[in-house]
Amino acid sequence: MNQKNYELEKKLGASLLGFLEPFNEYDREERAIELFGSVDPNDENIFRDLLKRHFFEDAWFGNLEKAVRLDMKKSLDESLQNVDFDYEWVVSEFDGTFGLPSTWSVKNFRYLFEIIHSLVSDYW
Repeated sequence: MNQKNYELEKKLGASLLGFLEPFNEYDREERAIELFGSVDPNDENIFRDLLKRHFFEDAWFGNLEKAVRLDMKKSLDESLQNVDFDYEWVVSEFDGTFGLPSTWSVKNFRYLFEIIHSLVSDYW
């Protein structure tokens, strides 16, 4: 049996999770459910709008230092170049202090990061 070692995922995971931090439910379950509980992250337009409002145009996340933004973009580019990159593992298993809202049922984690990538091009 060939078992994946997740080396690339471990290398890039922290930077990639930064894009999803506004939706992190860890220690903020009630707030996350209140804000995002009824949202369908699989709807491209809804997810784009969430990212714009809660990440790219947010007062804190929208003003990340240039070096941080460059590192996040580089990690995103590198992950998308690898067809076997396991985004679901990064979101679900990489960090014990990260979790998307429990009401979300993401169908394609890679697609979420493709949407993020298109917005990075617009904002950064």
